[in-house]
Amino acid sequence: MLSRMLFQVSGYVLLHVFGLWALLQQILKSCSTPPKKFNFVSQEGRIFVVTGGLRGIGRMIVERLIDLGAFVIMTSRSPPETALKSIGTANSWRFRYVQLKLESMSEVSEFCEMIRKEYARLDGVVCNAGTLSGSDGRLTSENLEPQQAVNYFSNVLMVENLRPLLRRHDSRVILVSSIVQWLGYCNLEDIMLERLYSPHWGYAQSKLCQVAYARHRGRRFLQEGFTINAVHPGLVASSLYNAIINFLGSFFFVSLESGAEAVLHALLSASLDGVSGQYIERFDILPPVRRVRDEKFLTDLHDLTTRYLNPWLECDHEHQALSE
Repeated sequence: MLSRMLFQVSGYVLLHVFGLWALLQQILKSCSTPPKKFNFVSQEGRIFVVTGGLRGIGRMIVERLIDLGAFVIMTSRSPPETALKSIGTANSWRFRYVQLKLESMSEVSEFCEMIRKEYARLDGVVCNAGTLSGSDGRLTSENLEPQQAVNYFSNVLMVENLRPLLRRHDSRVILVSSIVQWLGYCNLEDIMLERLYSPHWGYAQSKLCQVAYARHRGRRFLQEGFTINAVHPGLVASSLYNAIINFLGSFFFVSLESGAEAVLHALLSASLDGVSGQYIERFDILPPVRRVRDEKFLTDLHDLTTRYLNPWLECDHEHQALSE
């Protein structure tokens, strides 16, 4: 009981101390770097998937893609009528809304099957949805810890099962990650946090796993004709932080529009043609934390992820599976 409590307290304290440090770094950088706004080329005729598309950065990404002429397949937990009220019926022909609970791998698998049946190609997938939520270590009916399921496992399953639509089209996959990957935390012996549970350590772990997945699969996907990168869009107003950091952040957090711009840059900019398997902070490609540069760790995480997701991975000769 004591070790569990200490683990929870250490996760809360460390994430908030790290968040304050990251905010100070962002403030210093913003003083010397003006906000960026890109004139992306028309995306007419292109099709994108964006998860978590009704709120925050996801909402900004969807609206910008629609403005550029793209068709967006957006997902969220909210009922369909919420999407129509939020985005507006005027643009209803520019997007398709799918209610999707990302903690359910069965639902993610069904979503991917529907997309494969109804669309011939995808030009990009933005895995934007994420959560920091306490579940007291309780697992879903599919034996996954909900936070790991939403932030990491659903990303992997969606990308792997949509590979047939991404291949050979110069498509791009963006995993919206976090600067907390620098904490370097991932416990492969207890990836579902069953022994020691902390939502804060769990969040840090899930974000590191995203970066690791992008790095591990980047070269293979590039050979198949599409790319994958993990992007930290900057610190924005969030429920992840306490009142002090959020108060300071109200003056210095990047705006939702600016955060979305960082993701869109990775998704659309010609300067990143052929760039795959990288960790990008805002607009800069950086080496990830040392743990992610460890090939044994990448292989072990890959194998563990495969074992958890095998029931939902599509495995046939046309669609080569994650276990390759």
